[in-house]
This record gives sequence, C-alpha cells and structure tokens, in this order.
Amino acid sequence: MLKTIQKGFTLIELAIVIAILGILAAVALNNLGNTQASAECSLMKDMASQLASGYATFTAAEGSTPNGFDQYVTMDTTFDPPAGTAPNRTNENISLFKFGTNAQKGAPCTIAAGAITCTNTFSSYPTVTYQFNNGAILLNNGAAVTSTRANVPPCQ
Repeated sequence: MLKTIQKGFTLIELAIVIAILGILAAVALNNLGNTQASAECSLMKDMASQLASGYATFTAAEGSTPNGFDQYVTMDTTFDPPAGTAPNRTNENISLFKFGTNAQKGAPCTIAAGAITCTNTFSSYPTVTYQFNNGAILLNNGAAVTSTRANVPPCQ
C-alpha cells in the first residue's frame, strides 16, 4: 500500500498561526502607541529645564531676577544679535516659535508674565501650562499633564 505524502499545511494549522501573529501584533502596537507620548513628555520636561536655565541666564546678565516669562521668552523666529552689535538681554531669549510636535501649525503658545500656555502643541497632550512662581518653573502647576487619548499615561 502506498503512503500519500502531505504537501503544505492544513487550514486549522494556518488559522492558528495567523491568530498567534495577530495577538503578537496587537501587543506590539499597544506598546508602540505610547512612544510618541513618552517623547512629548520628555520634550515638555526639557522645556521646563530650558526655562529655568533662561531664568538663571537673565539673572546673571541683568543683575536682577525676571518678574515673569515675558521678560526672557519670545515667539521670534531668530534671537541672534546682528553682526557687529553689542549683546543685550534679547540675546538670552528662549524662542517658542517651533516648539512642540505640532509646530507646523504655527505658534500655538501664548506668553504672559506668570504663565506660558501651549494649546494643541503636542499630539498626545492638548494643553500644557508652564507656571512662573517666584523663580520656580512648574509644568502644569506641579500637577500631571493628562492626555485625551486612550492608554496614554500622564506626564509629570
């Protein structure tokens, strides 16, 4: 009696493999979904650090402490002094012109003495506020910045 040799896989074997691959893809995509939010959180924290450095630079250059962000933060596209001019306080400005992951939308931040509010600057976090409190720079007044997207952890 001749024995038949099976060529290929059965339908059930293929279905099981496809189901396993689908589960692995779902787990991988869920973990990769928070990568952008994590990067945006790091960018927000970095800006808080830069604002604190700008505060220190202003104090060293001017011999007095600034009263708010509006003294050393700008929305200008450039803040380098023209060639041959003497440095002044303008040189220490921090520009928020292209800040955030949605920078192509223009200049989404507003600067006031006591706060910088950025709306729709980040894809994962709709509103971010930097508070100026007696020289201390607080991100969202010390509270966690929450996201409107599902499964995105708060940034603090």
